[in-house]
Order: sequence, then C-alpha cells, then structure tokens
Amino acid sequence: MYKAIKNTLLFLLLATMSCAVAGGSDTLDLTLATDDYVNADLFTNPVLPREGEQVRIGVRLTAADVTDPLTVLLQIEDSQGQVLDTAQLELQAEENSQDRVAFYTWTAGANGFYQVTATVDPDNAIAETNEDNNIATLTLPVLDEGRELHFVWYRETPGMRWATCVTSLADEQAPVLLERGITPLKWTWGGMSQCASGYYDRELMESDPERFAAELEDYFYEMYTAEQSDGYSGFGIDEMGGYPGSLKEEFSAISLRGLVRAQQEMPERVFAVWHGGGVRNEVAQYYRQAADFLLLECYIWGAMPECLDTQQIYRMIDSRMEPYIRATDLITSAYSSHCNTLLAFDLSERPDYMEPGEMEQVIRYVRRNWPEMRGLCWYSLGAGYGRWGLDPTPELDVKYATIVATANDLLLRYYIMPCVTLEEESLWIDHSEGQPRLWAAVSNIGGMDSGSITVGFYCDGEELAQQQVVSVPAGANRNRNRVMVPCSVQLPQGNHEFEARILSADAATVLDSRATIARLIP
Repeated sequence: MYKAIKNTLLFLLLATMSCAVAGGSDTLDLTLATDDYVNADLFTNPVLPREGEQVRIGVRLTAADVTDPLTVLLQIEDSQGQVLDTAQLELQAEENSQDRVAFYTWTAGANGFYQVTATVDPDNAIAETNEDNNIATLTLPVLDEGRELHFVWYRETPGMRWATCVTSLADEQAPVLLERGITPLKWTWGGMSQCASGYYDRELMESDPERFAAELEDYFYEMYTAEQSDGYSGFGIDEMGGYPGSLKEEFSAISLRGLVRAQQEMPERVFAVWHGGGVRNEVAQYYRQAADFLLLECYIWGAMPECLDTQQIYRMIDSRMEPYIRATDLITSAYSSHCNTLLAFDLSERPDYMEPGEMEQVIRYVRRNWPEMRGLCWYSLGAGYGRWGLDPTPELDVKYATIVATANDLLLRYYIMPCVTLEEESLWIDHSEGQPRLWAAVSNIGGMDSGSITVGFYCDGEELAQQQVVSVPAGANRNRNRVMVPCSVQLPQGNHEFEARILSADAATVLDSRATIARLIP
C-alpha cells in the first residue's frame, strides 16, 4: 500500500488550490485555503489522530455576501487513491460571523496517510467567476494507536504545519487553534522567572522563610488555577530551573508545589513547563506529578554558544536528558504520571548560524539516543527572529522560512512516517539449534507501519544473503515495533566480522542502516 506515498513530501504539498464561489455578485471570489494550517479553512481535530480515533473534519469559509445555500463535498481517500468515505454537507452560517462552517466526524482506519478533499459547490449551483478552483486537499496522517505524538511550539509561527500544542499566543487565536486540533496554552511564568524578576518580599524571605515559601506557593497555585479566556486549555509556564542550591532552583521548587496543587484541582488543564538547565531530583518529582509536558531548553544555535561558549552541542543535549530524566522514568508518561519530556530546540534565535543539514543531524542524534521520546519541541518567536544584535534582512527572511520548513519536514520524516533502524546491539548470533544463525532486529520508531524492508547480511565483507520483510510495525515499544530477520551461517572456525544492512525501505525514513559484531565461530 505504500507505493503511492513514496514521495510523501510531494503528497503533503497537494494542499492549496483556491476555491471561488459567487452569490449576489459577479466578482465575488471566496478562497478555501490550506497553505498555512494554523489559519486553514480545511482542517482536522486532532491533527494527528491514532487508529480507531474519531476525527472531526472541518471546513470554514468566509462568505459575507453569499445568500444562497452553500454545500461542500468531502471525500476521504487512502494512500492508494481508494475512496473510503464521502459526505455532502451544507455550510451553516455562524452567529456574529461572516463565516460558514461544516463539520464531519470520521473514524480513523489503519495507520498511514490519507487525503481529505473538499469541493465547495460541487454541483455548480452558484454562478462563479471561476468554476475550476473550488477544490482544496489536506493530508491526514493516522498514527499507530501506541504512538501518540506531541509537537510543541513556543509561539504560533507562519508555516507551522505539524503542531499539537502552542504555549504562547494572542487571546483571539486560542479558539482558532483549538478548532484545528492544536492545544492552545496561555503564557505565564514559573519560579525561576519570578526570582530573576526581583519581584518578591526579600525582607519576609529572610525573617520568616517558611511563611515566605508558603505564601509564594499559594501565589503560584492561585495563578495556575485562575480563570482563563475562552479557548485556552491550560498554561505554558516559562520558566523553571536554576543551578544546584540556587535561589532560582528554590523558587522553582516552590512554584512547582503550587502547580501540583493546581493539577490536582484541575486535572483537565494542560500544563507545559519550560525548563532551563539540567533537571535534578529537587524538581523532577514535581514534574512527574504536575506537568503534561516537560520542555528541556536546548538552545544549541543561539543561547548556549552565545552565553556559555558551547562548542560540543551534543554533550549539552546529553546533559539535559541524563541521568535524571531516564532514571526518574520521565521520558514518557509512565505509571501514574502523565508527563512527557520533550527536547526543545531553538529556531529563531540565530537562524543565520543554522543549516538544514545540521538540524537533521541533531534530530537523528535525538532519535538514536531517545527513541522512546514521543515528539519534539521548537522554540520559535513567531513571525520574528533574531537576538544578540541580529537584524532582519530579506536574505535572512528567506533563510528563516527555510529553517521553519525544515523543522516541519524533520517532524514528518523522523516521527510521523515510518522510521526504521538497526539500533545498537541489534545484531547477534544464536547457537541454540546447533547451526549458527545471525539475527537482525529491525525496529520502527516512527508513527506508522513501514512497507517492505530488505536486509543484507555480510561476513568479512562478503555477502551471505538478503532477506525481505513485508512490513515492520509501528508500536509503543520494542515488544511491538521490531521484526527479527534471520540468516543461517556456515563458516569455518575462527574470528569473523558480521554485518547487517538495511538495503531498501519502502516509504520509510532510515535512521541507522548498519549493525556489526565480531564473533568467534567455535
């Protein structure tokens, strides 16, 4: 089924034909646009449904001067072009709005890519200035039921296609994002920011630290339980952290205790917390209890080099994750915790120092070392960019647009699509049946089942055999997302070097294509 999505990126760009209708005017031209998903007129909720999940497909059309009834034909196709569902709906007028809207609920099928097509006025019942541009399309990925993905962006950003949550936005945009399946969060501050601002009672802190801590905890609890404007789903908290034993870390722990209380009172709210520096035991326990998303700031192209003279960015990434995130089971929402940890990388601080190839190398490093992580976070300043004296230029405008497009592409290729790999220690020899056999464990850490995979086996540089696997399933963990590929070995005694290679992978991203071992054949 994957032959039709070999060029998935092209498949995704099918989206932006205009739709023109007229009613009461010979020049009226209404556009059904999908070029920028955040403000798209064709959208889904959720953005990334899982198998068996209900999907709300929406069409929103500005039709100020149209008095005649308007209909829209929805059609859903699989990746091979087979029509799975159709529905003709009337676009209903909204109160206190010039928009007309229609919604249709569809239950997602097997994981993979689907295409939603909307045709306004499919019967040409209304005279139009252009009868040939009434169609818009949208690609709808459906994920494996065990691979829910979270793509958090700091701010709403033009060109932001793959987003499930935004932590800072204008109030009027909250209902817009919510309708499009993107969780909108109200920006607020955490303990480290409060400490850095200097707005606290120093005299009380020195004279009665216990009372000061209790009052500060109450202050944050009240902030995180405060009534929100329509459309918001919770808070994006910026920020927590601090060096060991510092006042900032103490303030962060106090504010997190307030957050724990807020989450217990309002479990329906979503709390995303931006954390600066490494996570330590002093605050890790609170994240497990209170946060939905722990966003670890790794500003490897901006703040870290500029402020810390960072040279080895990969060691900085390691320092944010190890040892506490893994040791405290915070990578995914484990046991009773609902917290997912995501690494957060900067897009907009210094785009002049960023290159798409290095961005991909960083994401490959993350996927290789923490394949369990259920997504990624991009720190973006919205339409703007630049810090530390960087002034916008037309050339940098183009570069920044390329950087944002690359960020979307990497989320697609390394998280949403099938992503197959030979992980470390994924090749071994089994002597249990007398005759030695090589086994290669091919893993799929992406969001969808793969197509066919060809694995080659080699000994001392010479090919032994090739084996083909029909598909490597996606799944929640190694017990569900691996396929074992065997190869019999008939070799003389002595030391040999063995290798397995992924030679081809239909409609999938390949992370690491080789695994090797050196073994003595007795």
